[in-house]
Amino acid sequence: MKIRVLFNSLSLIFLALCLSGCSAKETVKLRDENKEAIFQSESLDMGWEDEEGKNSMNTGVDLIAAGKGKAVLHAFAVEKDHSAYEQKLYLKDVNTDSIKEIPFVFEEDRCLLLAVGEDGLITMLLTSKKDDASVTYTLTQIDDNGNEKNRTDISQQIEEVAGADNLLKMVPDKEGNVYFWGGSLKVYRLNVADGRMVKSEENIQILNMARNKAGEMIYAVYDKDLNIVIRTGNLMDGKLNDIARLPANEDGVGISELFQSSVYDFCYRDKEAVYGYDGNKKRFYKILDFEQSNINSEKLSQLGEISAYTFIGTSTDTKTASRLSGAMVFSEVTEQKDRAVLKMGGINIPPIIQTAVSRYNQANQEFRIDMLDYGSYENPQAKINAEIMAGEGFDLLCFNGLYKKDYADKKLLEDLYVYMDKEQDIAKTDFIDSVLEVLEQDGKLYDITPGFGISTAIGRASLLKDKGSIGFGDIEELLEGKEKQGKMQMFYRETREGLLRHFCKEIDRNFERLSHEDLMNWLETAGQLQKETEQTSLLEAVKNKEFLLMTDICVEFNDILIYGRMFGEEAVFTGYPFQGGDGTELNCMGMNVGICKSSAHKEAAWEFIKILLDEEFQYYVCYPNCFPVRKDCMERVIRMVSAVEEYTDQDGNNVKPYRCEMTYDDVDVVIEAMNEEEEKKFWNLVDSMKYEDMWDENIMGIVNEEAEKYFLGQKSLEKAVDSMEERIKLHFNEIN
Repeated sequence: MKIRVLFNSLSLIFLALCLSGCSAKETVKLRDENKEAIFQSESLDMGWEDEEGKNSMNTGVDLIAAGKGKAVLHAFAVEKDHSAYEQKLYLKDVNTDSIKEIPFVFEEDRCLLLAVGEDGLITMLLTSKKDDASVTYTLTQIDDNGNEKNRTDISQQIEEVAGADNLLKMVPDKEGNVYFWGGSLKVYRLNVADGRMVKSEENIQILNMARNKAGEMIYAVYDKDLNIVIRTGNLMDGKLNDIARLPANEDGVGISELFQSSVYDFCYRDKEAVYGYDGNKKRFYKILDFEQSNINSEKLSQLGEISAYTFIGTSTDTKTASRLSGAMVFSEVTEQKDRAVLKMGGINIPPIIQTAVSRYNQANQEFRIDMLDYGSYENPQAKINAEIMAGEGFDLLCFNGLYKKDYADKKLLEDLYVYMDKEQDIAKTDFIDSVLEVLEQDGKLYDITPGFGISTAIGRASLLKDKGSIGFGDIEELLEGKEKQGKMQMFYRETREGLLRHFCKEIDRNFERLSHEDLMNWLETAGQLQKETEQTSLLEAVKNKEFLLMTDICVEFNDILIYGRMFGEEAVFTGYPFQGGDGTELNCMGMNVGICKSSAHKEAAWEFIKILLDEEFQYYVCYPNCFPVRKDCMERVIRMVSAVEEYTDQDGNNVKPYRCEMTYDDVDVVIEAMNEEEEKKFWNLVDSMKYEDMWDENIMGIVNEEAEKYFLGQKSLEKAVDSMEERIKLHFNEIN
């Protein structure tokens, strides 16, 4: 497992705590029994200007407090050279739909937590460093006009609860006490009048806290069966009363935020929706369904209600260059415009494609995309094919888990080059040549991906003798004598299943070129490998040179650069050992999408493809989850990872010299800027991709069945391969 810590990050990372428990058998009603409510998103513009009267390039919102019909936002600005940090407070007026700046001067103080009390006052936890390096914490209350009403030094009390870094949320109660909730899953109550702070009972874990509609403090806790329940009462002596148990969602029970409501007794959200609890009916109601309203909940870090069915939160799902969190308002659409529906079919549709769908649905006024995920079916591809044959076709297909070649061979997909040729700002030459060449079939482009990984195998140059590609015959030669002595293995942590999967890809591509002896060699080699991945020390294996090759799917430059640092010598990317070489493969990571010929809205479907190919989408959404397919985006990323001096990029982002600390299993590596020779080798690696990393599940089934009989001793190697060859020939004859 590779873990990275980047030191030149362009964005701030916000903490989002999601806790889940066991599934509870409760149901949720829709608020409107006839339809699901649709919410629209609005990004709030702070109107921030610098000293020259120009909009600042680096502004963000990190704290939002909602309550008593108002929303207060703590925003900040960072100068382009990172030399200054300025803070402002804003008030969102739900009655006039305006936003105004609160004239409060922070001076040397930094705002850590923000809340709105039952009395409507704005409460802030402020901190500042003194000349003697000591840190002070003050609790400050102001009104909407920025007038200070109370300021209390609580430095000693904060230090007693392990420092402010341990605190995640602050809620004032009706009596003027202030409650702090922290990452230790404890709550601390501060009596502002006498300065005493007490901690909740040790045996109670608090998952979140808020006020209810009546202004009483409520808490999300685990019950004895590890269900999440909402309780009220005196937390400090442990005497709590149950209000409700949270209902189950698809993944069990989860809670990301608990907050006050003017409509319901309280509201909470998980990753799927916002729910309200009606105490009289003792029932939960789904208010805001994130997927239905095309809201990417993974980007939400805070959420609260500011008026009936209007919510406000922070979201990093913005198109700003700085990638800082912005303020978003989600309000119910009272008159919903009917839009034509595009159907996208797929299996476990990847998050990047889901993000693109969300963008499409938010921007397009005539069409919306419904993602139909068939991952829960026993045979999802058969289900998708059955719907196509029945005339219930799709407009778009996402090929994660689908054998794309079947659909291309049957002429079920549109040639995307036809659409690309009509565009003035999109051309074939905009994209990495080898990616398009691999995806092409008979000169046509039936699918495209916004990004890609590189499936390959890597070893030491000194052991591989500078081989650019490798076959099994080469491996036998390189291992001659060493393997028999037990000094070296062919692969590090390769399993039978992994080798057989590559075997199936070899058969699919080169069956006519493979001899009977080749097939026997593959199967015999697989039989020598372990069934499960061995938990051995990579550090020791590298140190003792215990393996010839290790496999990887490289999705960013750290994956490329780590091996030379880890081996302590030049690394060679040979690709997996296939019969004809060319073992480095294009891995679309399930993100390749095509337009179906049966679609009645092909041009609207093409508009979705254009989102995937957009420069901003590929640079800010795809990387570092995958390499971008656009040449200009790849060049931007290369400049970033090659930086030895600080610079400002084309979007105004301040980019520092590149440095990253990585841990691969038990090997720690420091990676610094990529040099010209490494860049050249990277492009050679990209150019070496000749095939796509995919396989035919039908061939996989045949190979696994016959291999298992050989592994169990039910068939000899000769007979297992004979049967395998006969069945595979029959399969290809049926296709042809």
